[in-house]
Amino acid sequence: MVVTHNPLPMALILVGAGGMMVAAYLIYFYGLIQKKPKTKESINKSFALAIGAIGAITLLITFQHILTEWAGFPAPHYTELFSVTLAIFSMLMLIGSFSLYTGADLRFVSYFAAIGGLMMFQAVRAVLSFNLTTNPTLAAALYTFAGLAGLSLLPVTHIPETRQAHRWARWIAAAIVIVMSLIALYEGFNAMYGHIAEAVAP
Repeated sequence: MVVTHNPLPMALILVGAGGMMVAAYLIYFYGLIQKKPKTKESINKSFALAIGAIGAITLLITFQHILTEWAGFPAPHYTELFSVTLAIFSMLMLIGSFSLYTGADLRFVSYFAAIGGLMMFQAVRAVLSFNLTTNPTLAAALYTFAGLAGLSLLPVTHIPETRQAHRWARWIAAAIVIVMSLIALYEGFNAMYGHIAEAVAP
């Protein structure tokens, strides 16, 4: 089935927005919970609903990548690249959302994040090996920081909160996620304009 809508710009914007929310949680809301423990349930449930919505929408976009000729023509290499990486992101958002909402141990979420992070490095290899996307260098940078972001959650969830190293782990993870998010937002904004320009070109 051929569709007329290319979902990639929206997917990139959602990845960027979701990443910024995770960074805000690591930098600000986590610290607020430590200062005011009574706010933990309210903050976690609100954050869980927000990232859960992002996860659900990106999962739908993943299905569109898999089930349709979303690019307007057969593009199995891009479908493989985008659907796998976006599926990992959407599942991480959904699993993280459920865990935060129910108060489950986030260490188990970090294991999935780390495995997903390793898969992102394979995406980097594919992008650079086959010169994929209109800007392979930027795409490789996006997947590199996505991979580092997934791995960075391991120390955040395993270092005891009472240790100073935990704060450093949160800030480092947040910095990595922010860089990833900025790249995703930049690519998403440009992709939307570029796709429109391509469609109206004579």
